[in-house]
Amino acid sequence: FEVPESILSGIAAGNSPLPTLEKNITLQLFGQATAAAPPPIDTTAPVSASDTSEKDRNDVGDATTALIANSFQNMVIETDDADVDAVLSPGFVPLYASEQARLEASLMTLDGLNYDINKPFYGHLMGRGVDLCAKLTTMAKQQQTDFDPETDRVVLKVLICAAEIWFKSGSANTEVTATSPHQRAQIYKVGRVVEVDDDLVAVNTFTGTRDLKSVLIECSYLLNYLERTNWSKISDHVSKVIRIYDAVHVEGMNEKDRQSLAASRVSETSLVQDIIVTALLDSPDQAYGGSVIKDYIAARAVKLVDGGSTVEMRGGNAISRGANALLRLVRHAVLSHCRRLAKLRQWSHAES
Repeated sequence: FEVPESILSGIAAGNSPLPTLEKNITLQLFGQATAAAPPPIDTTAPVSASDTSEKDRNDVGDATTALIANSFQNMVIETDDADVDAVLSPGFVPLYASEQARLEASLMTLDGLNYDINKPFYGHLMGRGVDLCAKLTTMAKQQQTDFDPETDRVVLKVLICAAEIWFKSGSANTEVTATSPHQRAQIYKVGRVVEVDDDLVAVNTFTGTRDLKSVLIECSYLLNYLERTNWSKISDHVSKVIRIYDAVHVEGMNEKDRQSLAASRVSETSLVQDIIVTALLDSPDQAYGGSVIKDYIAARAVKLVDGGSTVEMRGGNAISRGANALLRLVRHAVLSHCRRLAKLRQWSHAES
């Protein structure tokens, strides 16, 4: 359809019959000269608020807005000649097309029925020459195999035992019941996309965990993955766990008792919860890239078969149960982190 020229002229003149979302936006019609840019503003001279009228401050705001608009109006984004030369070279192989074809072939092997649905969850793992099944097998081994004292660092065992104490002692659920309903409703929104703020009306709120087994499995798998991949963002947390482990050594104490004592001390800190929250806050370092949680979920959706030599897609119900347990684990960690932070800063209930 065509917009009447009278409306366009009115918009340009500032007399638009339509509601505006932003002020001070200059529109340029075809054949119409652009208004001259405002004179530059002297930002070196100090001006106090008492020396400027409201009109002066508005003029400064108008000039700044116009300056920003004019700065971007004629910008040209250049394309690197190397990109063009690359696609014109005689031996060029279309990377996108070939990678997508290999991704689809790999997903067909894993899950022939739903490969098209699952494709967005695995595309970030694919690089030039990457075998998706082989990569997922390695990742699944990192998260789904038991602690091995021959290959794993003792810090992993201490963290897993500390997480068990956190949940089995009732501490995690006690933190939930000691939190106000409104705050628990806010925690419930972690991991949810809510279009309307009706959680409290629908009595949707975060409650204590009954199925500790499922949550502990996800917790141990997540800790396995973060530690075995040497994820750099938790290096400081790992150093603190090692510090506690080294400090609790008593002459004559066997290794199992030492690990248990270290785990009990770690459970009195926020190390486990802080590691989980740190993983939750990880973000891609490039567009459509991966994050540590995204990688974890991708590998968690498969299971090791044939003695761990390869993987296959888990069933839909199993994936759903694991995802719900992971979400509950993350909510517990966020709630615990917030409560400990409030306690350390001595925030009163009224101030929070």
